[in-house]
Amino acid sequence: MGRVEMEALYPRTPGETPEVWTGRVLSHSREHKVNRQCSIGYHEECSDPQGFDCQCLCHTDAVVFTVEGHPKGEGQVISRSEVGKLNWPPVKGEPEGTWAHWVLAFSPKDAESRAIAKQKLLI
Repeated sequence: MGRVEMEALYPRTPGETPEVWTGRVLSHSREHKVNRQCSIGYHEECSDPQGFDCQCLCHTDAVVFTVEGHPKGEGQVISRSEVGKLNWPPVKGEPEGTWAHWVLAFSPKDAESRAIAKQKLLI
């Protein structure tokens, strides 16, 4: 099993409260060998900063990307992929279903792939 990002594997579902999501993610974190703090996004508080035992993707050279996209036909179209967390307000005139995800990834292409996989889990 490789390193994972729990939020990408278990994204929030529509209407799910942060408390319910946290409980759901934590119930799966052990099976993925990810420490509790990394599971819920508090990576800087991980008790294993070198990532010897914690298999969170944050213990690698991965960085946070913001990826925006929208569905088109049977596929997903990426409209923007940038390093760093951004505030993402919807823009008037964007296609219906436009979305944005923050993902840990190794490159823009990897970020797009992870964001599309995350989006498909929500459908």
